[in-house]
Amino acid sequence: MEKIKFFLENDELREKIALAGYNSVMKNCTLKKSVEKLLAESEIVRGFY
Repeated sequence: MEKIKFFLENDELREKIALAGYNSVMKNCTLKKSVEKLLAESEIVRGFY
């Protein structure tokens, strides 16, 4: 409850955290990166057979 109250009372900090999360997602969660990860993992799995 204390953390909820803290963040409800600190708009600027809450916005800063939200923006950092948004920027992280926009940087790291692209279709290209998802496909690259899928292909890399499929190569790892292929090595077990």
